[in-house]
Amino acid sequence: MFCHWGPLPDFSLIFVSSNIAKILGYRHDLIASGAISFSSLILEDDLSNFEAELATASEDTTYETIKHEPFRVKDANGGLVWIRQTTTIKRDELGYPTSFMAELVVASEIVKTQEELNNISRRMKLAMQTSGVGTWELNVKTGAVSCDSFWSIILGFGRDLPTITITRLFAMINPDDLFEFKNQLEQFLTGKKESFDLVVRVRHIDGSWRYMLTKGVITDVDFDGSPITFVASQTDITKQKQSEIDALDALGSRNQFFARVSHEIRTPMHGILGILNLLKRELDSQSALEQVEKVIENSEQLLFLLNDVLDLAKLNETQLTITSELSCVIEIAESVHRLFKEKAIDKGLAFTITNKLSDKHYIVCDKARLIQILSNIISNSIKFTHDGFVTIELFQKEQNIYISVIDSGVGIKDVSSIFDAYQQESNTQTGFGKGTGLGLEIVQRLCKLMKIDISLESNESGTEFSFDLGVAKSQPLDVDVSDIAELAELSLENFDGLKILVVDDSDINREIAEQMLVERGATVLSADNGYEAVKEVAKNNDIDIVLMDKHMPKMSGIEATEQIKVMFAEKTMPIVIALTADAFEVDNAVWFKHGLCELLTKPFDAKVLCTVIAKALKKRKLVAS
Repeated sequence: MFCHWGPLPDFSLIFVSSNIAKILGYRHDLIASGAISFSSLILEDDLSNFEAELATASEDTTYETIKHEPFRVKDANGGLVWIRQTTTIKRDELGYPTSFMAELVVASEIVKTQEELNNISRRMKLAMQTSGVGTWELNVKTGAVSCDSFWSIILGFGRDLPTITITRLFAMINPDDLFEFKNQLEQFLTGKKESFDLVVRVRHIDGSWRYMLTKGVITDVDFDGSPITFVASQTDITKQKQSEIDALDALGSRNQFFARVSHEIRTPMHGILGILNLLKRELDSQSALEQVEKVIENSEQLLFLLNDVLDLAKLNETQLTITSELSCVIEIAESVHRLFKEKAIDKGLAFTITNKLSDKHYIVCDKARLIQILSNIISNSIKFTHDGFVTIELFQKEQNIYISVIDSGVGIKDVSSIFDAYQQESNTQTGFGKGTGLGLEIVQRLCKLMKIDISLESNESGTEFSFDLGVAKSQPLDVDVSDIAELAELSLENFDGLKILVVDDSDINREIAEQMLVERGATVLSADNGYEAVKEVAKNNDIDIVLMDKHMPKMSGIEATEQIKVMFAEKTMPIVIALTADAFEVDNAVWFKHGLCELLTKPFDAKVLCTVIAKALKKRKLVAS
């Protein structure tokens, strides 16, 4: 739409284009007659600003055109239409305005869009302010850093922090974070890194540190592709980070608590079980023997409960580590079968292994944890089976090896929740309601950690748990049959010629270990603290093995091991085996670094102790060769 009007003050219309009727609804002949002035069409609220723009331009002869701010005009129906106008000033020879030519463009949609953008901008600013997000812009060429008001407010500077240098920005970053910040920035700006994303601590004006989640982008590059402008957003995550720190502190405290509880419970449990097992050998009366067996069984049940609670705690804190070794599947099944054979016989159950594998098959797994998984399942199967059988079945499906545990027990009604922690079947009919309900939760968590698929089928006739152990591996080529036979023989009975030092601050624990070893032909010395142990080793340089407790007065087991290591070359140092009641692996890495060979957790029986000693001797033999 075009129009031509006269000079101030009334803006009498001289000409309007014919499309005014279409745009504003006015009859063209009515406006063209001069009956309506241009100023009368402009909304009163916008007229003063429009007149001021026009007056300023009219007085300054350098102005030829004016781009007006959008304004509203009234249409014939009383509505309002936003207009964006460009005016050309016609002047006489002295420079005075004589008339005005204008191009008017309907700008309602443009103005509406601009208002929406402004609203979005306001909301974004509000969101940034409330969520603790600020930005700064780095001129890569000059090193100047421009900070927005939100960033300034977050760090306590108020809204008007002036432009600073990159050097000052570096000075505000925690020295422990600065190297990584500089390194990532340099790699990102040179194209060696695709993203810039890290958390750094930035100093607040009050001296405190604010954790800032920092992300950056390059917004402008030079003609050769080198960066000109780098813009970073920083989100204040101090509260979240402090919560993480508090949680870790609490976790550390809980770890220490569990370690203390473990030590304080396992130590007397080791004494109780050790003395009871020694007592069994001295009893002639069958009734007395049965009473001792019951005490042992209940003590072991307490130990199983402790192990379940501690294992679940480790899983919750991701402290439980998984190892990998090549293991024979049938040997794993036989190991578990030996563990539970007597319990099954005592209950009158047929407990068998059904091996459908054509040959020995090997898998890569954490053997000890797989045995723990199967033990939990078989323990439940025996507990909840009145009569009938429990079977360990080995089979292959396509390329994968499976182990199943099948029983003829009471079955599981609610299969969907049986793996939840603390959940148990309601067994009012069976009377087998004992236990914590942690076993199957631990099984599921261990299977997930070891990437073992577990499936369950159950009805009133019994239950079957199946474990997919993955693809079978080739038999190890470096297995020395004579070495295995020698190890097996040694682990059972033969400690003739071995001189072993038992170090423990508990008289009972020393007595138990000494009797286990003497019965197998070993010469046994003893010490009740780490300091005495070091003196004993210095005096008897022919000691083969030191069984070392961890927590002792005067000198701990770790410190004593370190002192012994200093006294000997690696190959001549006595083998140090830890006997610890700690369930959590606190300081164990340090202990192994100082010369520890093996670690045995209390309580243990003679068979386990002898097996660990044999393993350590085997390891020393390989090192020596």
